[in-house]
Amino acid sequence: MAAPTKLKEYIKKITKSFLNSVFVKFFAHVPPISWVVYGIFLFLGKRHVKKNIAIQRAEHLDYTVTGNGTRADLQATLDRIVYDLVYALGYVGAIVATYEQGDVLPVRAVYVDPKLASSEQIQFWEQQISQFTREQPIRLADPTVARVYLHRPEYQNNLSVKASDAGEPVISTELFDLFTPVIPNSTRSAIRGIQDALKITQVIAVPFFLNTTSNGKTEQEYVGNLFAASRSKITEADKLILTTLTRHIAAAILSERRHLHVEIMQKLILDMHSNLASEEKILAAIAQGIVTELGYAGAMVATYEADDALPVRAIYVDPNLVSGEQIDKWEDQVSQLSLLGMPISLRNPLIARVYVRDNKYKDNLGVRAAKAKEPVTSTKLFELFTPVIPEVAYYAVEGIQDSLGIKQVISVPFFLDQQFVGNLFAATQSQKFSSWEIEVLRTFGHQAAAGLRNAALFRQSEDRRAAAEILGRMAFSASASVHAFRGHIGVVRGNLQILKNLDASDRDPEQRRALMEKLIPPVITRLNDIADLLEKLQSPWTLTIREPVDINGCLRHALGKVIPIPENWLHLSFVDNLSSVYASQEILVEIFRNVIKNSVEALAEKGGQRHLWIESCMRDSSTIEINIRDNGIGVKPENIGKVFEIKWTTKPGALGMGLFWARDYIEGLGGSVKLESIWKEGTTCSIRIPVHSEGKSLPIK
Repeated sequence: MAAPTKLKEYIKKITKSFLNSVFVKFFAHVPPISWVVYGIFLFLGKRHVKKNIAIQRAEHLDYTVTGNGTRADLQATLDRIVYDLVYALGYVGAIVATYEQGDVLPVRAVYVDPKLASSEQIQFWEQQISQFTREQPIRLADPTVARVYLHRPEYQNNLSVKASDAGEPVISTELFDLFTPVIPNSTRSAIRGIQDALKITQVIAVPFFLNTTSNGKTEQEYVGNLFAASRSKITEADKLILTTLTRHIAAAILSERRHLHVEIMQKLILDMHSNLASEEKILAAIAQGIVTELGYAGAMVATYEADDALPVRAIYVDPNLVSGEQIDKWEDQVSQLSLLGMPISLRNPLIARVYVRDNKYKDNLGVRAAKAKEPVTSTKLFELFTPVIPEVAYYAVEGIQDSLGIKQVISVPFFLDQQFVGNLFAATQSQKFSSWEIEVLRTFGHQAAAGLRNAALFRQSEDRRAAAEILGRMAFSASASVHAFRGHIGVVRGNLQILKNLDASDRDPEQRRALMEKLIPPVITRLNDIADLLEKLQSPWTLTIREPVDINGCLRHALGKVIPIPENWLHLSFVDNLSSVYASQEILVEIFRNVIKNSVEALAEKGGQRHLWIESCMRDSSTIEINIRDNGIGVKPENIGKVFEIKWTTKPGALGMGLFWARDYIEGLGGSVKLESIWKEGTTCSIRIPVHSEGKSLPIK
């Protein structure tokens, strides 16, 4: 027994050395070497098949693609279809390849009858065949390897390409036709040996399609191929069954597209919402999403400006294709071709811009799309940039296009309320943009328009908030100045009256002079203070730094100004450890003092038993709420809408500024002031102030 075993090992070693030899790699397709290779693979194949039949292994989905970038639900559908073709319909093996960006057909699902060949045995064959290749190892279940390109000349004899071109099922008697040129011609004899070992008679490629609609037109869109290997001749009935299965695959792919579309849009919308303060970031998110989520080579966004210009506001190129440094080099090289020596920069909107109504720009793709009000495509990358990039640089741009593998570019105009807002551009490595792709890009354009609108609204809101805070500060300054005026004028008036009476009296001149020297300096001081106040009122804009403010401390300080001595009708409820807000402590104290003073006056006006409640609490994790409630006289129903109006007041001699500037200031902080009142029952003033993570300097000059 030892001698036969050693002989087998020796034969196996010689066979392996023979298959791995350089001689075989170069001449495997030439008789008689090809006959020897065929015989070896036929022998090995039959040996594996007989072994498997004897063991009767029936491993479900023993050799199948799992995942590889495909959604789980679609992957499960594809796996099930190839499994059913083998298990239920008796095929030796089945494959599904889907049509993807770059006109490529990667294998997304494969299944071989485990009773004929296990995954380990297939991998053994792949390793042996890989010895014939100079490139990467052969791996049928790896879509980065097992893929064909529809429009490359070297793939024209592949069964996938033939079926795609024909638009109908194509049959071959050669298993090799499924894999050429991924598997080189030198392996043809080896593949034939495996085919005969598995007793495969015919293989078939069945293309499948989706009906897509764009602008009211319905067309068939190619989306992939189904392959099957049979031990018997494939009949018309077989073709019909396989075609029916492809409809199921097409429906699954359509479902995946819809899911993917929704997910991409959701992600894009979230990105835009998180960047509302910056149009540039919104547009950058859109350009990057087109490339990273949809798989295009590059994308740009240009916005339509008031001067009739379309400047490029965002650009993103697949970093796997080209680096930013290389783009800079290309721009420099193209700039050198300009007769005028003008610099070229796709990322500078002052340079990368065209003008819609200027006849000089009529051939630019963006201008053409803007005028047509619908997507426009071109096979020339140069048309995206003409005449910004001069005509002499045409062939340079064409060379860049070829190096990136770009086959077509598109300009998709987007609108808001039927007004032209801008253009979205994309570059694809596929021969053309499908109807579905164009519709998705339209949706991206719509999101771009919505993002720009939301950013504008947010900016207006921020401007209004800043303006409200400025107005609040102005009103506070004016109110404080008026109070100071009253004090100063009162002192001046009193002193002047004394001086007047003194001048008319019969006092001793020396005595009158001494009194005048005592009274005049305070008058002069007060007049100087009044002059300072007038100067400040003429130019009240100053830089104010917000600081962390303790709300409870402000409330206690304000309360002490109105009610210096605690009263039994005063009810306080302050939540400890409130978060700080960033504001002016001086202004907040004055706001609270004003509201508390109004409540105390309302209590006095009503008379009887009085109560004043002052509360602070966290409304939620980001908002502090202050409630100041009394059971005073209240506000008449017809006046409740007037309380925040400037100069409105029911108090003799009052200015009517308190609640007006209080609301504007609080709204400037992003908060709110709300007043609820029932006549002769009481009033509640609710103030909400957002908690911020950091202070901000508010430049108001």
